Amino acid sequence: MGNLKHPLYATWLNMVRRCHDDGSPGFEWYGARGVKVCRRWLTSFEVFVQDVGDRPPAHMLERLDPYGDYTPGNCHWVALRKRPRKDPFTALDVS
Repeated sequence: MGNLKHPLYATWLNMVRRCHDDGSPGFEWYGARGVKVCRRWLTSFEVFVQDVGDRPPAHMLERLDPYGDYTPGNCHWVALRKRPRKDPFTALDVS
């Protein structure tokens, strides 16, 4: 799979960096707070894609529990305009 060209690659890479790279922008709000990416997703971009499915237009990946890890049971796609304001750092966009 050409990961770099996949539409979800930037989302996955930013999620991993924010949680596991202390030099990454946003690390202070994710990794430093103890938020991790589950091993299943951390070790396989392809498995991440299988688990989350295609991103619907104008959606971003959100953690249901804002203090929980990025796991299949704690993440879902949420419409940008409908996202509840639980915590400014619960949702992950490609930026």
